[in-house]
Amino acid sequence: MKKQRYQFDLIAQRFMVNRWETETGKQVYAEIQRGIKASEDIRPLLEHYVLDHPLNIDPYEYPVYPRDAMQPGAFWVLAPEDMRGISFYQEDFYATRSLSKVQLSLASFYKCNLRSAHLSMTRLSFAKFEGCDLRNAVFAHSEGIGTEFVGSELCKTCFLGTDFKDMDCSGADFRDAYFEDARFGHLRVDYLTRFDLTLAKKWKNRSLPPRQLPDLYRALRRAYQRADLWHVGDRYLFKERTANRKYIKRPLIIRQRSIRNALVWLMDLAWGLISGYGTRPKRLIASGMSISVIYAVIYHLLGGPVGREGVAPTFASALYFSFTTFATLGYGDISYGPDHPWLRLLSTSEAWVGAIMIALFVAVMARKILR
Repeated sequence: MKKQRYQFDLIAQRFMVNRWETETGKQVYAEIQRGIKASEDIRPLLEHYVLDHPLNIDPYEYPVYPRDAMQPGAFWVLAPEDMRGISFYQEDFYATRSLSKVQLSLASFYKCNLRSAHLSMTRLSFAKFEGCDLRNAVFAHSEGIGTEFVGSELCKTCFLGTDFKDMDCSGADFRDAYFEDARFGHLRVDYLTRFDLTLAKKWKNRSLPPRQLPDLYRALRRAYQRADLWHVGDRYLFKERTANRKYIKRPLIIRQRSIRNALVWLMDLAWGLISGYGTRPKRLIASGMSISVIYAVIYHLLGGPVGREGVAPTFASALYFSFTTFATLGYGDISYGPDHPWLRLLSTSEAWVGAIMIALFVAVMARKILR
C-alpha cells in the first residue's frame, strides 16, 4: 500500500468534512443517504460535482485537493466515488451495496446498522465506525490507514484480501470473522476487543489457507503484547508457533528432507509439548513429574536403588530416588552401588534433565512475572 495516497494536509481534511455542511452538500448528502438505503449506485449522483481543475488529473492514485478551489461554501468532489469526510448518525444501511468501490477516507459512521453491507474495494483511511453493527459485512479487498472500528460488532465479517495499517479495534467483536489474505499492521486492541483463538476457516465457498495462520496469529499476538495484555498475547503466541510448525516447517521438511530441518522441527515440537513455547509453566511441572515417574519405572524394572540399611528395593523407593535425583537434591540415603555402573549413568542423566527443566521453569516464570 502506498501511504502517500492517504496523506492530506489539515486544510484539505477540513474541506472534505465541511463541504457536506454547505447548502449544495446538504442536498447531495440527502440524495446519497436515500441512495445508500435503497442500495443504489451513488456515482451518478456525484458525477455532476466532479471538480474541473488542472490538478485533478489522477484522483485515485494521488488525490490532490487544490487550495484555490477550496472556497467557503463550495461543494465539489474529485471523482464520482469521492465521499471522503461524510458522516452518518444512527442510519439503517442494512445489506446495502452502495458503499463498494467508493472513497470513504475520513468518513464517520456512528451507531449505524451496516449489517450484511458490502464495503468491498473501499478506501477507508482514517474512517471511523463507532458502535456500528457490521455483522456479516463484506470488506473484501478494502484498505486503509488509521481505520477505527471502536465498539463495533463485526461477527462473521469478511476481510478477504484487506490491507489495514494502524487499525483501532478497541471494544470491537471480531468473532467468526474471515481473514483470508488479510494483512494487518499495528492493530490496537483493549480488554474488550474479541478475536477467536481459533480463526474461522470457512466463508461461503472459500477456505482459509492454513499457511496464512502463522502471520494472522502473529499480528494478533503483537497487538495484545503492545497493549500489555500479555496473558492474551501468550495464547496467540502458542497458536502462532503451533501453526508455524504444522503448516510452514513440516511441509518444508517433506519437500527438502533435510536432517537439520528435521532436528529443528523436533526441537520445536518438544518445546511446544513441554512448555507451550514458554507460555504454560504448568506444562513444565507436568512434564517434570512425568519424566520422574518414567525414570522411576526404569529404575524399578532394572533393579531399584538400595538404602544404607539394606532394605529390599520397592517402587516407592525408586520413585523417591527419581524425584530427589530430578530435583538435584542428592540426599545420598538411597543410591546405586558400584555394581550398577549403567544405572549410575542413567541417574546422572536424570539429574541433567532435571537441572535443565528447573532452569526452564524459572525462566518461564520470570518472563511472566517481570513483564
